[in-house]
Amino acid sequence: MSMTFGALFSYIVFQLLLPAIFALSFVTFVWGGFLYLIAGTRDEELQEKGKGLMVYGFLALAVMALIAWLLDVLGIAVGGA
Repeated sequence: MSMTFGALFSYIVFQLLLPAIFALSFVTFVWGGFLYLIAGTRDEELQEKGKGLMVYGFLALAVMALIAWLLDVLGIAVGGA
């Protein structure tokens, strides 16, 4: 069975790339929370690093959710399901 370019692109983006980036963003957020709440209890530098990682992780999750939504809307508008 041969896949068209559009189907292959859609598979790579929606089944492989987006979930991997979501997972990486989530792990970054959780690691930042660990540094902020547990490892940074006695070290202010670790707390600041944890805060930064949590912010970046959350922003990455938000941006990826927006990108996934836009790609979905674009796919529906072009005629996909």
